[in-house]
Amino acid sequence: MTPAFTELGGRRPFAMRVSPLDPKRFYYVTRTGLMYTMIKGDTKAPVLALDITDEIGTIDHTNAYSPGGSEEFGIASFTFDPDFAHNGWVFVVFNGRQANESTTTSYLARFTLKADGLTLNRDSQLIILKQVQGTSWLHHFGDVEFGPDGFLYLSSGDGTLNGAAYFDDIRAQNLDDLHGKILRLNVANSTATKPYTIPASNPFVGVAGARGEIYAYGFRNPWRMSFDTVTGNLWLGDVGDAQYEEVNIVEQGGNYGWPIFEGTNCRVTAQCGSTTTKAPVHVVSHNGESIAVIGGFVYHGSAIPSLSGKYIFRVYGRNELYALTSNGGTYTAELIIDNTPNMNSFFTDADQEIYSTDMDGNVYQLVPSSTTGGSGTFPALLSQTGCVRPSKPTVAAVAMVPYGVNSQLWSDGAGKKRWVALPDGKTVTIDSDGDFDFPTGSVLMKSFLFQGKPFETRLLKHHNDGTWTGTTYKWKSDLSDATLVPAGGEDITVKANATKTINWHLPSRSECTLCHTAAAKHALGPNVAQLNGFFAYPNANNKVGQQLATWSDIGMFSAALPGALYDLPTLSAPWAKGVSNVRRARSSLEANCAHCHRPGNDIRATMDLRFGTDISEMAICNEAPRISDLGIAGAKLLAPGHPESSIIPARVSLRGENQMPPLGTFITDGTATLLNGWIKRGDVCSAVPDNDGDSVPNNADNCLNIANANQLDSDSDKFGDRCDGDFNNDYVTDDTDRELITQAVGSSFGDAEYRTNYDFDLNGRVDDDDLYYFNHMLAGHPPGASGFAKVP
Repeated sequence: MTPAFTELGGRRPFAMRVSPLDPKRFYYVTRTGLMYTMIKGDTKAPVLALDITDEIGTIDHTNAYSPGGSEEFGIASFTFDPDFAHNGWVFVVFNGRQANESTTTSYLARFTLKADGLTLNRDSQLIILKQVQGTSWLHHFGDVEFGPDGFLYLSSGDGTLNGAAYFDDIRAQNLDDLHGKILRLNVANSTATKPYTIPASNPFVGVAGARGEIYAYGFRNPWRMSFDTVTGNLWLGDVGDAQYEEVNIVEQGGNYGWPIFEGTNCRVTAQCGSTTTKAPVHVVSHNGESIAVIGGFVYHGSAIPSLSGKYIFRVYGRNELYALTSNGGTYTAELIIDNTPNMNSFFTDADQEIYSTDMDGNVYQLVPSSTTGGSGTFPALLSQTGCVRPSKPTVAAVAMVPYGVNSQLWSDGAGKKRWVALPDGKTVTIDSDGDFDFPTGSVLMKSFLFQGKPFETRLLKHHNDGTWTGTTYKWKSDLSDATLVPAGGEDITVKANATKTINWHLPSRSECTLCHTAAAKHALGPNVAQLNGFFAYPNANNKVGQQLATWSDIGMFSAALPGALYDLPTLSAPWAKGVSNVRRARSSLEANCAHCHRPGNDIRATMDLRFGTDISEMAICNEAPRISDLGIAGAKLLAPGHPESSIIPARVSLRGENQMPPLGTFITDGTATLLNGWIKRGDVCSAVPDNDGDSVPNNADNCLNIANANQLDSDSDKFGDRCDGDFNNDYVTDDTDRELITQAVGSSFGDAEYRTNYDFDLNGRVDDDDLYYFNHMLAGHPPGASGFAKVP
């Protein structure tokens, strides 16, 4: 996919169509309720063709996933009448809610072209069909198309929330209801009193109790559909629940199974053999991931002959683009792009070349590429990458700087080694949140090990065009080298120890970007809170160094550190001794969840699980789940004092469907136990003061009255070093302690006399400043007050 329509700048098109009157003219809509028209390649500002922002009303990104909201809020799609050249009719699908309404209403409306031949008459609006939705914010009107028969086809979602509690409410099988259906309407002679008629050939005309508008049924969220311009087949991507995504060829009267079936899996045992349903032509398994199918088009352009006649669709969440080929009744999916933009919709031009819009408002065109479907320029062997010694690939190249993190992402017990390399003359920028912005040309490498032996190594590279790609290498049994894993990933087994073998998934290139998100600056491990600690450097005889200080000293940062080391945040390991469960739990959420659950990521669950976010801003306390309640009565994302009613630890403890993190692990760890202990705290969701202003709340602070954001506690006595001059742990700061620090004055990091708890300013040496701090701040007092420890 290559950028297209770049002249649009930041105007954020959500869906586009080529004008039936001019192959160079396009119309596009925004979610806010605006339609524009423009000439491709023309730098003039697009012309506003229609404004129905008043119809969209009060729904936007901030409340779309609240009761009465709509995931499909705003203008979802539009199409031109087949006789547009004569009648000037445009049909628009939108979902809106007014201030005096409690629920969303889905609309299909018609507008008429003005005499200027470009813009639409706002006053010409004719409501063809509307459907009042319930409290569910999911699965409303989605797409609209005209078929080769001249009739209008409208996709209508099931209008039901996810989860067992709502299963009985699903109306996709009910023929007396328009939810979960494809509708077919005759709008050729629409009037205010009779906006549409029902084609006599519709399959349920005359069926007692059935709605005649229904063309096919049994759909969950039929977001995007299109007609094959050669065969006339109606192709549809139906977004699944938690197991399968479906690609369907929709036939008149067909029952496509939902909610009895999801993909090929029967969910309602009693009806598995008693209900006649049509199977999808292709399914995509979730494998525990949060994904969605984006229906596309059958390709009939000329730029890419190898794709002719193949159905193009995308798997949202995995960022994969596929071509589906018919093989005499069966279909084969070929991965053609493994790292697409975040595309939400497709359209074609007059030459039937395929384009897409993405969630960030960009437009792309599908173009030929020599790397489509293959490994491209990725080296076949790890030894050929330049990241390791060619003669001994288990050893990193000299340019690779090793590092460690304070709180690891759980990976089924595997050990990890990490390295990073920067291009000559380039540096890392630290942003205001402490995330690292790596320059183009940077490479990060991580190896996974059991019993000290690597079995997988991943590379993450920042390319000159600003994109990031991840590649995976699988080690040979003799460790002589590692081979490039196919673009789609690979499942293997790994010997974890002498008696235990476990399943392991080598990620596809697209799966790498599921976690390494743009909102998290792509490189997840290296940031201030993860690197603010000590590390034994293997290429320096395991000499221990403070990582942030080391990176700063060797010139890896573009500017000085944003503060003294003790004033910078530090994550904690899950089971670290002497550390509050508040800090350990929040660190675990940061390491395992916050790469997705943070502002800037386009996901339905809008919680913010970053370490530094105040509990009141995390959007989890007493919040109802937006995706599924997992069958938990009265479920909340976090129910204060009640982990058994809390979705967060429940998902962490699952593996398979509904698990979190959604990929990269088949085995649970003890994180749920840690989170449960945190949730049981009486103050888990309370506004807790921060006496010393170090952004550590009092209930987690090991120095209540002396700022120490890093919370370093060298002797694990629950009193931070900055407020603890009691070096011999007798609960008195006296001459004995003064003697100890005095003897160490003049020592530096690595010397036998040096101790980190003597080095109060963490500048790598014990000096007169530290002795002065001891004498004037700590001497004569017990260890400083702590939010979770008291001096006996």
